[in-house]
Amino acid sequence: MNSRFLRLSLVAVATLASCGKDGVDVASVLLVSSVEVTPSEGSLVLGGTATLTATPKTASGIVIPGRTPVWSSSNEAVVSVSPTGVITAHAMGAAPVHIRATVDGVVGESIITVQPVPVDRITVLPTPLGVIVGQSSQLATSIRRANVPL
Repeated sequence: MNSRFLRLSLVAVATLASCGKDGVDVASVLLVSSVEVTPSEGSLVLGGTATLTATPKTASGIVIPGRTPVWSSSNEAVVSVSPTGVITAHAMGAAPVHIRATVDGVVGESIITVQPVPVDRITVLPTPLGVIVGQSSQLATSIRRANVPL
């Protein structure tokens, strides 16, 4: 009985010792059960950018390091996503855009909406303007967002 236990112990030690050699480590044999994308939802101002992160996890919630997600957008014309998870709002959309991160066939997602550019002030020039009845005059506008001209 002791020699059998000793042999099994040696096999277990040898197996564990081989982990990490030849490109094989513990993380490479873990199965991805879920992909957590953060933030899971949000909004971007038109023209804005943000960075999403994807964290692959096992069924018991253990984070699996070293896995690179493949990013995709349900509508690239509205919100695009780079290979590193940077999203950019290009246009207003009629519906939220689903940004997906896929790791080993398992998908996680973030739902992004695009908001219009907030406007602080619209200035009409020239001011004051005098117009005689029956005549017209050219006007110009200046739009300011957060005290910065657009």
